[in-house]
Amino acid sequence: EHTAELERIRIAMERILTPQRLRERYPSLSARESEVLSLVARGQSNKEIADHLFVSVATVKSHVNALFAKMPARDRAQSIAFTLGTAVPQTGYPTIPAAQQ
Repeated sequence: EHTAELERIRIAMERILTPQRLRERYPSLSARESEVLSLVARGQSNKEIADHLFVSVATVKSHVNALFAKMPARDRAQSIAFTLGTAVPQTGYPTIPAAQQ
């Protein structure tokens, strides 16, 4: 039963973590920033993201820092929590409506 529940959660996260969905939630993000956020939320390191997107690690770090400036997140862990909807948002920042989760 636990395995089946985890699989349902994984499938739901795949729907939530698309760059397109993230841009809907955070319209100030660029297309590349939403791609980076999607990969960060999946637990990828800066090096893994850089390899996946064919950019330098420094470029990924720049995108991650831009994410922190545009989201209510102070660090990588909090950006993941906001992305997954498990952090308590500050006023003025979007969350995932319950019907979409």
